[in-house]
This record gives sequence, structure tokens and C-alpha cells, in this order.
Amino acid sequence: MSSIHLATRAASRKRFRLTVVRQNSALITGIVLLFALVLLGAFGPLFLPSPNVTAPGQSLMAPDSEHLFGTDRYGRDVLARSVAAIRLDLMLAVGVAIMAMALGSILGAVAGYIGGWVDDVVMRITDALLAFPGFVLALMIVAFLGHEIIFVAIGVTIGSTPHFVRLARARALSERELDYIPASKLAGANRGRVIFGHILPNAISAPLIQTTVTAGWAILDIAGLSFLGIGIQPPTAEWGTMIAEGYSDILTGKWWPALFPGLLMLLAVLSFQLIGDGLSRRNSL
Repeated sequence: MSSIHLATRAASRKRFRLTVVRQNSALITGIVLLFALVLLGAFGPLFLPSPNVTAPGQSLMAPDSEHLFGTDRYGRDVLARSVAAIRLDLMLAVGVAIMAMALGSILGAVAGYIGGWVDDVVMRITDALLAFPGFVLALMIVAFLGHEIIFVAIGVTIGSTPHFVRLARARALSERELDYIPASKLAGANRGRVIFGHILPNAISAPLIQTTVTAGWAILDIAGLSFLGIGIQPPTAEWGTMIAEGYSDILTGKWWPALFPGLLMLLAVLSFQLIGDGLSRRNSL
């Protein structure tokens, strides 16, 4: 094999790799960023002080070598609390997104395939829920049920589910018209097997992509509820709670108690949005 041919093949492989990286740059960046946050949340607390230990004599200390993110008004280490909040916020966001995707996809697939009064009931309930912004709906549910973390998760999940219902139903409506559905019925498949064995697996791609975007929005909703005093309560380390405790100090020049948790929240939301954008681009190719 000639050296010219080898050089041409090497150049082709290099161009191919560069094309793949460019096409997946958002996905790769999002995964790396999210992975870094997960590692920080998992192992960071092992090397940092307790997030809830107060030290009144060290109130609102500026960032320095001892406290890289400074301290809040109670003398607690802002870095330790911001890192401790990663675990809680990411677990809640991912859990909410998965629950909303599972519930919404099943309801949408069932409504789209069966049709009739089942479709009417599911879609009228979905339309009623969509009449409220997801955050407002979550706020009302949490205000009614209570401030516990489980109720926050339930409220944000219900507020996020209608979008998945619509996505799965739209796909199910097109899938049920394809030839393999009558063929599976002739082969003896009952309604449940058709829905969960054929319709739902083929209708799940769009909801899966939506799951990553929903996780990012869930972080904002959870933090927003905490900021308003309706969601997760102090002294639990949570980004929204930390921003709520520190935003009033910004006016006196003490910007760090609110800034650093806000930056970590921004990076977490950005990572999910980049992953969602990357998956959407790959799905459209």
C-alpha cells in the first residue's frame, strides 16, 4: 500500500473524527460538565467541613484560602453547603424527570393507542394541567401538601408530566397506523402487549430527550420553591434556600453567599440543556 494512500486514509479518519466531535460537541460538553458535578457532589463532602456547622464569629467572611467561597451570615462554609446541595438537587431533578417521563409516556401511549373516551379523559386532564405554568402548579401542590422533600418532588413531577403525555400520544397516534400493529394483533398479542411491547418502546425517543431538558427545569423549579420559602426549608443545604438566605446581603456588598450556589445551579442546568440539545441533534440526523 502506497504512502500516499495511507496518508489519504489517515486524513479521512481525522476529518471523520473532527466531524463527529463537532456534531456531538454539545452532548460531550454536557456529559463532561454533569459528570464533573456528580463527582464533586459525591466526593467533595469528604474533604470539606460539615455544611450545617455554624460559627457566629466567622459570619460573612470574604472568600480566602480557608473558605474558598467565603461564609454565610451564620458562619457556615459556603463551598461546603454548595457542594452538599449538588447531591440533593441533582437527585431530585433526575428523579422528578424520570417519574414525569414514565408517567406521562405511559398515559400518552395508552391514550393515543386506545383512543375514544380514554383519550378524551386523559387529554382533557392534560389540557387542564397545561392551563397552569408548571412552576405555578407545583407551587400550589406543595403549598397544599407541605414543605417535605417528597411533596416538592411530587409537585414538580405533576407540573412536568403533561408535556410527556403530549409527546408520547402524538407518537402513539402515528405508530398505531403502521402495519406491524395489525400483524401483532393477528399473532395473538393483547392490548397490553401491543401498548407496552410495541407502541411505548417506539414512542419513547422524544420523551427520553425531553427528560434531560425537564431535569434542568426541575432544578430551577425546586430552587424557585425554596427561594419563595414554600419548598425545602433551612438549614438543609439546597441552592434555592442558599440564594434566599444570601440575596439580601448583596446590597451590603456581601455577594458570595448567593453567587456561588447560583453559579453551580447554572452549571447543572446548562449541562442538562446541552445534553438534551445534543441528543436532539443526533436524533434528527
